[in-house]
Amino acid sequence: MKIRHKHNQWRVTIAPTGHLENQSLRRCGPRRGVSILIVLFLMTFGMAIIFGLLTFSMNHQRQLARQIQAEQASWMIEAGLGWAISQLAIDPNYQGETIRLEVPLKDYTTAEIEILVSPAGTGDQPSISVS
Repeated sequence: MKIRHKHNQWRVTIAPTGHLENQSLRRCGPRRGVSILIVLFLMTFGMAIIFGLLTFSMNHQRQLARQIQAEQASWMIEAGLGWAISQLAIDPNYQGETIRLEVPLKDYTTAEIEILVSPAGTGDQPSISVS
């Protein structure tokens, strides 16, 4: 038994064993495999775009985390400076201290502020160093 499609694209025959066989008629000739190359190219191109976007996103996230850490460090220095000024107002002989935060900031395992106060000369203001 033979069945043919009206455009002669495929046919079904019954083999002597009684099983159906589907045989595709190829008219493309030398262009065989072009479609798989196109699919592979498009998949490679798509993966390159996805990889680029992922890399960009990760770099942006890292830079944002560093910016947040720098801003938090700036706030800590300002807080240390304010603390030193208030302690000097209470005790003119205050020489500084190291303050360790009980709850560390995001992405820091520890956080501490080191305050050093240099004594004032005659008629001068003391020098405050915060790190």
